[in-house]
Amino acid sequence: MSKSESPKKSCILTASGRKKLNEQLSKDYPKGYKVIELATTVSLDRNTLAKILNEQPPKPVNHKSLDTLFSNLGIDLEDSDYEEYRHYQPSPRQKKSQTTSQESLLILDDPVKKENLKQALLELDYIKQETAFTEFICDIESAVFLIHGQPGYGQRWLANRLTYKVPYFTDAFQRSLCLKRYRNDINNLWQNLADMVGSSSFDPQAIADAIYKHRQTQTVMLCLQDVDWVRGKYLQELLDKLWQPLVKMTQDKSPEYPLLLFLIDNKGCKSQLGIPVVSQPDSKHCCSPIELAELQSFDTRELRRWITTKKSLFAPHLDATMEFKDIIGDIIERNNNPSEALEAICTWCHLDWFNDIERGLKL
Repeated sequence: MSKSESPKKSCILTASGRKKLNEQLSKDYPKGYKVIELATTVSLDRNTLAKILNEQPPKPVNHKSLDTLFSNLGIDLEDSDYEEYRHYQPSPRQKKSQTTSQESLLILDDPVKKENLKQALLELDYIKQETAFTEFICDIESAVFLIHGQPGYGQRWLANRLTYKVPYFTDAFQRSLCLKRYRNDINNLWQNLADMVGSSSFDPQAIADAIYKHRQTQTVMLCLQDVDWVRGKYLQELLDKLWQPLVKMTQDKSPEYPLLLFLIDNKGCKSQLGIPVVSQPDSKHCCSPIELAELQSFDTRELRRWITTKKSLFAPHLDATMEFKDIIGDIIERNNNPSEALEAICTWCHLDWFNDIERGLKL
């Protein structure tokens, strides 16, 4: 993980960073690799990975993409491994919209603008998953939900979006933990779970007790990211020792606050997780994760409709040389997956998806 406290928006690898990357790839793949297969392994979109691997000319990516690649390869991304890309060239359509007025520069750090865009994005697609989730939580007080899909399909964004549908979400106890680093160390995972929920003991029952204590006074929403890294016996152990005790505590009790756990699979390997899942709430299998529909690319018609209805977000960046249809065309052209579409939307609003939206998510 990078030690930098303020990730740069557009980055490229330095000579030392590229050397470190190439050495690790040579070690892990002595016979070579296919970009599409490596992309799945490291949880990156193949186009983003191709940009990082391209040495000349260097192509910028956001800091999170570099961090994801290095983390999944077991390499520490240090400040000396990357630098800000100062010669970024926007797409031809974006060039037309660039202005140099002081007014346009001041709006970049406008918190109201960021919040307006975030609220607008809550209405973009994911209709099937959101509809099912909203129906399910009307009938249950506690549940595990599995959000799954291929890399770059906005799993974490959807989990945070769904929290807005949960009763009393504004004052909820929300915590998230990434499981990548624990794939071979389940004991360390329990320690970090204890810290996350405020338990003085690493014992699973004590952790469950701490979570239940929170739930007595507020809604509780927990998120375990990258469950694909601990699939199999470790993931089942996690559910058996943590979730089952929690469910037993809540049974036959008067209605309290919602208790939800989101499991995020970022590799599209639901069938390989090694745990039973159900398609809807089932009293006989109340500890089994409820599977939401696999995430898909944004529907082009839905994306076009959303952009059109949110024209006011883009209006400040239009001028005599830029037509609104150009913005629509560029975003749709870059809709290779939801993450790239979201990044394109933010770029047209003179914001950065990672720094201005994703970094502020609670789960």
